[in-house]
Amino acid sequence: MMTTADFRRIALSLEEVEEYSHAGLPAFRVEGRKFASLASQAGGYGNLMLTLEQQASFVEEAPGIFLPIPGGWGKMGHTHIRLAVASEDVLTLEVFVRALTRLLSDPERLVRMAVTEINKQLPGELVVSGSDLSLFQNFPYISIGLKNVKLLPGKTTGLKPIYEAERMFVGFSIKDILNQQYHVKVILLKNGHLDLIQDSTGQLNIVDVVPGE
Repeated sequence: MMTTADFRRIALSLEEVEEYSHAGLPAFRVEGRKFASLASQAGGYGNLMLTLEQQASFVEEAPGIFLPIPGGWGKMGHTHIRLAVASEDVLTLEVFVRALTRLLSDPERLVRMAVTEINKQLPGELVVSGSDLSLFQNFPYISIGLKNVKLLPGKTTGLKPIYEAERMFVGFSIKDILNQQYHVKVILLKNGHLDLIQDSTGQLNIVDVVPGE
């Protein structure tokens, strides 16, 4: 069982979330865009702003917990969550994050833009075979999950990678992603290896690839 206080606390645990008053009741937004509210708390509900696809999935999987808000708002993805029967677990937290990702209208384009911006900041080149959005790898940041990562020592093709990893999760703040600004907050690597070479001056090859302070 969740209370309105639980709903509020979980919403505010996400980075960059601002609470404000909407019609005298608590609502939650990032960069001016609402993703959740307690406008229906008198009826025992929290409200989530989902996509229609997310709404249909939640209602199908847990019809006792989720239901469309009656009328036109429900037809736009606005969804009730029954607080009395909802449990405070990772699934509930995921619901909030999915409501936030509704604000990201084209995640594949977002990932491509992020990789491009990262490469603009690197003397070397980051090459990936695929990517996706990852909600929890670097929580409370939203991460871009890069697959089969190779870090090349320069911008030309055919160079031997200095670093290779099966997965790399690059974390950004929600606010930065919404503003299409890609200031890396945290990086998590999985199943990778680094090939370091020291030249005659004692400098390591990675120095030429990754910018310093």
